Amino acid sequence: MQCLSLLKREESEFDYRWAHIFKRRMTDQGIDINSHDEVWIAQQLMRHPISVLDNYFFGENGE
Repeated sequence: MQCLSLLKREESEFDYRWAHIFKRRMTDQGIDINSHDEVWIAQQLMRHPISVLDNYFFGENGE
């Protein structure tokens, strides 16, 4: 989320590999960094990891 915060705050273009990866994944998924907060974007990029864990341990897919 810190990377997303930095990308959102800084208007200058970053020439770092991680910045290009984040921007590409957001573009591929149709996510506008200025339209959502960092938490929501992180959840989308990581495919909702907390929900997956919750379903695994407490949902139908759990033990």
